[in-house]
Amino acid sequence: MKILLVEDEKRLAKHLGSLLRENDYTVTTAYDGKSAWDIVTKDAFDAIILDWLLPEISGVEICERLRHAGDKTPILFLTAQSAIHHRIKGFEVGADDYLTKPFHSEELLIRLASLIRRSHQPPISIFNSKGFTFDATKHFVYYAGQSTELSQKESAILNLLFQDPGKVISRKTFLQEIWGYDFDPKTNTLEVYIRMLRSKLDQLSSMKLIYTKRGEGYYIENES
Repeated sequence: MKILLVEDEKRLAKHLGSLLRENDYTVTTAYDGKSAWDIVTKDAFDAIILDWLLPEISGVEICERLRHAGDKTPILFLTAQSAIHHRIKGFEVGADDYLTKPFHSEELLIRLASLIRRSHQPPISIFNSKGFTFDATKHFVYYAGQSTELSQKESAILNLLFQDPGKVISRKTFLQEIWGYDFDPKTNTLEVYIRMLRSKLDQLSSMKLIYTKRGEGYYIENES
């Protein structure tokens, strides 16, 4: 698996490069945004580990440029920016995951493997409910001739909900199934994604699709 590592702290970049190579990844390293952009526009990668604050071009701008160009490569932000508004910004520009410094090497490896595995698993079907049509293969939702594109994580959330309409899916299940490991129970990562997903659906229709059962999780109503 080919990884692009973009990190301007050279000591950390060296450590991460060694860690990834020890775990059978092929690693290309860039130490600034301009070099990273030059590399990513000329070569394809299975995932990108991207620092937030970079010389020349910021990690946020790189992520945003890639998504605007239609590039779906999984992106993991690795950054000291831990405030909620930074997390939201990272997800809004198209990041798939977000790990704050300092971090444990094992957690980075688990998150990275999960991102790559899930990006290689094609969604299987098209789902319909309350006038919404969800194309899990293309990551699009349609309603009355309009459409909105979903990120991989947003699509995975909706796909999980559609697997069993009427069933309440717990936070723990979402985190395990979509992120592939046990999150800190205090994390609000899922809630941030649900908020963004609902916002996109609201732009298509005032019809409510995703429901919350307080203290238990989320569900889609069974129309049968």
